[in-house]
Amino acid sequence: MSISNTIILSAGKIDYTRLPIGSHQSNATIPINGKPVISWILDDLIRKEIENVTVVIRAENHKLREVLENHYHKRMNITIAEVANPQSIIDSLEAGLAKADDQKGTRIILGDTLIYDNYNHYEDFVYTSPVADS
Repeated sequence: MSISNTIILSAGKIDYTRLPIGSHQSNATIPINGKPVISWILDDLIRKEIENVTVVIRAENHKLREVLENHYHKRMNITIAEVANPQSIIDSLEAGLAKADDQKGTRIILGDTLIYDNYNHYEDFVYTSPVADS
């Protein structure tokens, strides 16, 4: 089965204790080396020629929506799936899967995780790594 659905889960609870001073509404918009985390992920997907992506965001996260619409709408096909008040990652996953083609394989990426591998897998797999601190 080919994988044609790519879902990025970026609707997680905001951890204000780790946010830099500013108006960031999610971990996905925190700047790393001058650009938001979500941009690192999307730029990597573009390099891998993955052009169709669903990004799950909190409904009130206007800054993330702005980044997606202003910086990526001409570079790739982004579908935004909103969740009003997700209680867990399952709510985000359900919102993303609701936009997916259930006849095709699905790749799930966490909105604060960059994976440099080539994604040339067609069977189920999970990336794991020990992390001392995110």
